[in-house]
Amino acid sequence: MIYQLLYSTVALCFGVSVFFRYVNDGMNFEFRSALSLLVLFLGEPFCHYVVGEVGGLLLYGLACVVMYLLLPAGEVTIKDRVVLITGCDSGFGHALAQHLDSLGCVVFAGCLHGDGEGATSLASSCSAQLKILQLDVTDAQQVDQARQVVQEYLGPHRGLWGLVNNAGLVYFGELDLLPFSMVQRSIDVNLVGMLRMTKTFLPLLRKGKGRVINMSSIAGSVPLMFMCAEGAAKAGVEAASHILRQELKKWGVQVSIVQPFAFKTGWQSSESMLTNYNQIRQALDKDTLDTYGLDYLDAFKHNLLNEESLNEDLGQVIGVMTDALTSRGPRAWYPCGRGTRSLVWLSNLLPTSILDMILPLLMLQIDVTPTGLRER
Repeated sequence: MIYQLLYSTVALCFGVSVFFRYVNDGMNFEFRSALSLLVLFLGEPFCHYVVGEVGGLLLYGLACVVMYLLLPAGEVTIKDRVVLITGCDSGFGHALAQHLDSLGCVVFAGCLHGDGEGATSLASSCSAQLKILQLDVTDAQQVDQARQVVQEYLGPHRGLWGLVNNAGLVYFGELDLLPFSMVQRSIDVNLVGMLRMTKTFLPLLRKGKGRVINMSSIAGSVPLMFMCAEGAAKAGVEAASHILRQELKKWGVQVSIVQPFAFKTGWQSSESMLTNYNQIRQALDKDTLDTYGLDYLDAFKHNLLNEESLNEDLGQVIGVMTDALTSRGPRAWYPCGRGTRSLVWLSNLLPTSILDMILPLLMLQIDVTPTGLRER
């Protein structure tokens, strides 16, 4: 009798909690919603009569808690909310600006080249609500000017709903070959730029109880060859994001990391890769050039320009960035791309010796031995 009462109490609490979640959050009925009903109506008799009294009660209670946590969070209305996106010249930022504009959002699109092709394309393809900002995230003066423009638009009583720190760049190459100016530039744009933007716009985000979405990459969590500069910067982005999420919680500001893998944006185009290689080649000193050899560099260049496995459909990434802005319960981490979640999980699980054998197989394959090793 006592166990029947306890089972009924757990079922009642779970049912009422799910009901109010639907009422308050406006959730859509989908797979997880259907699963919650199965747990509610079939889980109780199964645990009671099949598993047993004590064990079954514990299992049923645990299933209810887990199922409640997995329920979709519902969405907030994005129409007329103000979102600032950096790096809108091309790629994810450009596509997100267009998408949010189509949803009725007021978009401030920060472009490195405010009068460039990307900015012109946005201005012509989007509504008058979208506003182009000349914005280099490494330039403190431009960042402050952007803040003034956004603050003037918002007025004294409104806050900023979203800051999407998307501006970034990628330099491929071994650290031994990269000129340090490229390493510094990667950190300045990918990490310091994100921190500068977040710090500058925090007063407006606090007022709006808004969202910060920081663009990372798989290199921020998984040690991939040829991505030392980006990996160092993006690991910093992820560490800072986790800390900011805790620090800003008291203000109602939520922080999410978007972590894409193997998507083709402007930085992965053949033109950008060729520029990447030429900058490396021109900066090499004679000793390093002699140590690696021209045939090694030619093999690196060939692989750099013939990467065909990248996904040109940015829809998945735009979808999760939108979810981070519209969900009532945005996730802390949004992995995007085939195998991203598994790669991160394996990199934390596998011994270093095994990881060091597997990960190089995922990156550029250079089948040429450096000259310095052949001469030994």
